[in-house]
Amino acid sequence: MKSSPEAELRPNVGKVILYSFLKFLGSLAIIGALLFILNYFIDFSIFSAALEGLSMAGINIDTSNLGKFIMLSVISSFVVAGFVLLLEFQTVSKTRYEFYQDHLTAYQNFLIVQLSEKTIPYQNIVKVTFEEVPLLNVGHINIDLTALPEKSIRLRFIENAGQVASDILKLTTDYKSRMYTQRGEEYKYEDILARTA
Repeated sequence: MKSSPEAELRPNVGKVILYSFLKFLGSLAIIGALLFILNYFIDFSIFSAALEGLSMAGINIDTSNLGKFIMLSVISSFVVAGFVLLLEFQTVSKTRYEFYQDHLTAYQNFLIVQLSEKTIPYQNIVKVTFEEVPLLNVGHINIDLTALPEKSIRLRFIENAGQVASDILKLTTDYKSRMYTQRGEEYKYEDILARTA
């Protein structure tokens, strides 16, 4: 029977979506600015030959009105971005990290399918660090591991990342202290039994 977790941690889904949307808008702004700047240095009519080649392939694009083509491209990129953001929402909303007395279990998902379940014993955690994500008041927590196939695990978009990282570090340190104390007592007990035998 599996015990219930002492704590559960999930990424802030709203801020993940906001961050992704801001990256998309930033990329769109950079591309738009480049097109605007290039419009003054390059005559876009040189692209009409390429667009005419597309029309020969069966894709009819009116080369006389390039503005409609660009607007259609922008609208389609927003539709694609919306679809990607929906997929990301479904994926991130199912991601969770459960903390037990002696281990951490990380569940990574894609849409409704669970891709992986990683169990990480606290004794394999070497270092816990965090980095803040500017403007969003969230952060990423990096947990460095030893003696496992994975060298590290990253908990993304966690609220109060600094406090959570110190709590994880305290949890692992307390576990290691209890474990070493218990092993020391077992060793002393075995030593006493060996002397009396």
